[in-house]
Amino acid sequence: MSETRTIRENYRRVVFVSESPLSQRDAELYGFTTFLRAGLSVEVWDVTDIFLPGARNQHTDVIPEVTTIRFSNEPDLVRTIKTLRQDDVVFCFSGDSTHQLWSHRRLLRGVSKGSALFVGLSVWHLPIAHSPMVATLRKRFKEVRFTWSDLNRILKGVIYRLSNTRIGERVIRLCVRVAGIGAFDHIWAGTQVSEISFALRSDPSKITLIHSLDYDQFRNLPKSEPTDPFICFIAGTGGLGGDSTMQIPDPSQLQAFTREYFRRLNAVLDAVEERFGLPVVIAAHPRVSPGLYTPWVEGKRVVRGQTNQLIAQSSLVVAHDSTSIAIAALTRKPLLLVYLGDFAETIDNPLRQQESIASFVSMLGCATIDWTKPDWVDELRVKAIEVDIARCEDYVARLMKLPATPDGPFWEIVLDTELNPTH
Repeated sequence: MSETRTIRENYRRVVFVSESPLSQRDAELYGFTTFLRAGLSVEVWDVTDIFLPGARNQHTDVIPEVTTIRFSNEPDLVRTIKTLRQDDVVFCFSGDSTHQLWSHRRLLRGVSKGSALFVGLSVWHLPIAHSPMVATLRKRFKEVRFTWSDLNRILKGVIYRLSNTRIGERVIRLCVRVAGIGAFDHIWAGTQVSEISFALRSDPSKITLIHSLDYDQFRNLPKSEPTDPFICFIAGTGGLGGDSTMQIPDPSQLQAFTREYFRRLNAVLDAVEERFGLPVVIAAHPRVSPGLYTPWVEGKRVVRGQTNQLIAQSSLVVAHDSTSIAIAALTRKPLLLVYLGDFAETIDNPLRQQESIASFVSMLGCATIDWTKPDWVDELRVKAIEVDIARCEDYVARLMKLPATPDGPFWEIVLDTELNPTH
């Protein structure tokens, strides 16, 4: 039996492997300061250019006291992996879902078979409902908008469903074994290990449930100061950065989408202000560069880096779909979700946001507005916006924090978890 170890006492360097550029906000979420304060060095291995080059357009900034190494090809990455030592910890944010195992096999094989502690995180949980495959296909063909992005989505869905069958699981485990990929030495998670492939999990003793990082942010919220009442809109990227640039790679389509998105959004936010008699404050998306919203939102106040505080202080929260909706559930805020359409007349790959919004509504029982309906303004004027406390509590218990798990700071618990590494 191997010796029990903790990251705080037995390791000296923490490496985060990420396929999208990390920012100062990410550094705060992923406990960089906690590791540095404990005397460990922190490195970011940026593999964006290898595995997800479209994410390079996301907003990022310099993370002080942290070394960032940017890799442009796999051979350099593999050579660097071979330099990992026994007192290194590697958090792998790249390649840990089932459909990525083959494309990321050299990364996963190198780290899992090396001497470093190979660890994973599953800390962002969304209420995702999987529609039946046949019904999804029928719906897409009926819309006459079936696109390559839909095909990619369906193929991932097929892999996911097959992986949940006994035969499918055996086939995938065999492929992983043939590829020489080992399981994580340990996994820290919120309420479930939903984001990590079963093929990278070992036995349950190597999984520690704590709480989601949304809940950790909630724990760290400063005490709200009294403010004049306002409505908080949790902004999407709206074509200004983030995932938009990957979903809509054509620049002319992206520009057309941004114009149309903000035309619709401004109409909805103006109607919301009129309905409730309160100003809307926009909580800027962290992946959009500062200042980009201002020309598009018709004089509304835009605040960056304070989304959770704005939600906690607001009288009403408006959003599309977002992990930050979890903070609205925790703070028991009235919630209005807005669907602006799929923009099929503007872009080649229509957005499928309606399905994710429906998942939030199913769990939280919150109100919605559908811009595509001709009478949406009239509907908004009479719509009651109420908080379903029981559903909020259920949402928190299922997706944010289990009752029996520890309530301390997430990354302090990670530092002191007793580990039994396999090498």
